[in-house]
Amino acid sequence: MPSKTLSFNRAIFTQNVRSVGWVGLVHLLVLCFALPLQILMVYTSERRPYYETYWKNVFSVSHEFQVLIMFTIPVLLAIFIFRYLHVKLSADYIHSLPFRRETLFFNHLLFSILVLLLPIVITAIILLFLQSALELDFFLSAYGIACWIGTTFLIELLVFFASVFIGMVTGMSVLQGVLFYIMLVFPAGITVLVAMNIQYFLYGFSAEYYLNHNIERIVPLFRSFELAHRPLTWTEIAAYLVLIVVFFALSLWIYKKRDIETAGQAISFRSLRPIFKYGVAFCFMLVGGLHFGETQSDFAWIVFGYVTASALGYFIAEMILEKTWRVFRKWKGYLYFVISMLVIGILLKIDIIGYEKRLPSLAEIERVYFSEDIYYFDEDIHIDDSEYVSPKPFFATKENMKNIYLLHQQIIKDKELVKQTTLNSRSVVFGYELKDGSKIVRSYVIPFEKYKSFYKPIVESKEYKQIHYPLLKKQDVSGLDKITIQPNNEWAETTFITDKKQMAEFVAVLKSELEHETAEQIFDGRNPWGHIELVWDGNERMAVTWNKSYTRLDEWLKLKGFEKARTTADDIDYAIVIPNKEGKPFHEFIDEELKNHKDAIKITDKQQLEECLWQAGTNDEIPTYVIGFYDADNPTAQIETFDEHYVPEFIRKHFE
Repeated sequence: MPSKTLSFNRAIFTQNVRSVGWVGLVHLLVLCFALPLQILMVYTSERRPYYETYWKNVFSVSHEFQVLIMFTIPVLLAIFIFRYLHVKLSADYIHSLPFRRETLFFNHLLFSILVLLLPIVITAIILLFLQSALELDFFLSAYGIACWIGTTFLIELLVFFASVFIGMVTGMSVLQGVLFYIMLVFPAGITVLVAMNIQYFLYGFSAEYYLNHNIERIVPLFRSFELAHRPLTWTEIAAYLVLIVVFFALSLWIYKKRDIETAGQAISFRSLRPIFKYGVAFCFMLVGGLHFGETQSDFAWIVFGYVTASALGYFIAEMILEKTWRVFRKWKGYLYFVISMLVIGILLKIDIIGYEKRLPSLAEIERVYFSEDIYYFDEDIHIDDSEYVSPKPFFATKENMKNIYLLHQQIIKDKELVKQTTLNSRSVVFGYELKDGSKIVRSYVIPFEKYKSFYKPIVESKEYKQIHYPLLKKQDVSGLDKITIQPNNEWAETTFITDKKQMAEFVAVLKSELEHETAEQIFDGRNPWGHIELVWDGNERMAVTWNKSYTRLDEWLKLKGFEKARTTADDIDYAIVIPNKEGKPFHEFIDEELKNHKDAIKITDKQQLEECLWQAGTNDEIPTYVIGFYDADNPTAQIETFDEHYVPEFIRKHFE
């Protein structure tokens, strides 16, 4: 009996060739267009040298188009090879033939595997010919082409079996394609939605931490875009093979259980309809809550988003299942959903598991991560680009761990105050690596002014400065090649220091500024003069912000003749200051408004202009005062602002 079930049937194969064979032909044509034809076009064009450096392997050629092929052709094949299941007349006819369902299933699979594999193999043979005829060894090799065959076939096989599985649980071909692509991104999508919504209920929950583990790589579609520079690992290959076997087994089992009468129905099995219905309502609910949570930042609006979006999703799902819009009488099912979600929401809100107050003891902590973001927590070294390396803000000294811990405890105690404050807020992340290897992460947005006293001993510590200023760890600067000082405004010139002696002196002064920097200077609200880049032999680079609090560095630059590194009073003819009584945003101010303002004052005194330069420049969207610096050689003014803490006394007195 098994041999008859698995045996090849010529009649079924012939029928498949007639009805679905075109998919195999399209598969071959698009692969040839994406690879051999593309290679020939580049080989005969003037851009060949560019592609010779860009192409590293077969996946580098028309990579996006290859991914499109891998995730469309198998889906089309799965839809059309089992199309008869979704049309009642065809389903009745096919299943009236003297074939067991297992025989039909295995013969369809055998034909489908040939449709997927043969075009890939033929394309690979053409590539091998091109490699030998055109001497394309710089990116084509027999081994590379073999890897391409295996990887492409594996992914297409996974996509095909996943689509077949979806086709077995639905009775509509269109819905089969839609549900497949939803399922494709579902693991990453639902993870994002759940994590982002949990943070509205649990104080301190860090959604970014759980979404920062390259979650997109669990989705084959997103992972396929990386194949050009990162091939599949053996673990990924094994996982894909397991998924193929699982989808195959489930598809066969469902096919044997499936009723012919379900053709045309959205979901073939009545027992799966509640899962579909409530699953759609749940996903809609999360999307609605996330939308209002990110745009309104008010829990009442978040609840509104949950209710309206879930109701919309629930009744849309009912319409799909019933194939009519007259479904609103079935409101009781939605009521059960609301009650269930309400119970879950209340349990999260009252923090039944004690998540919000749970902290390790100081004795359990190995080291503490303390930063404004989470992105360096799980990486040994985070590389921003090919040249700069950013250190990780981990603290291991007892004093700093204690101070950070005390800050965290205070934030937990001030929960209601912190959640209600939005002005002058700052993100803070606490990550504890414990001695037993486990980790605890919490994230908050806090009113920064209230906690400056807690920050002070931390940021003034030697450990903090060595973490945030890698230059302090650099003992030998003899290999320094160049120092570039880039000002923040267009009036000043970019300054280069290349003299070895001057560079050594500059670094010594800069190190002294960093070592003696106080918390008040670190939290200085004024915009910096500019940025300093230090370049060593071998292209090692370090960047340091040139803050206005670095007065000794400013004096050294003047002494050595680099006074043009920043704008000084000598570069300015006059300045105009106006109060921002209307509370207008900074970006709305223009030259003419400053000049014609009724309360404007004009400043020409060089000493006062220099003081204005030092104190101007904040990031406040709604500034207290606005100042425009004017110079005859520049057609437009340099417009900046004053923060309340940095307004020069003579300006304050004038407007009192």
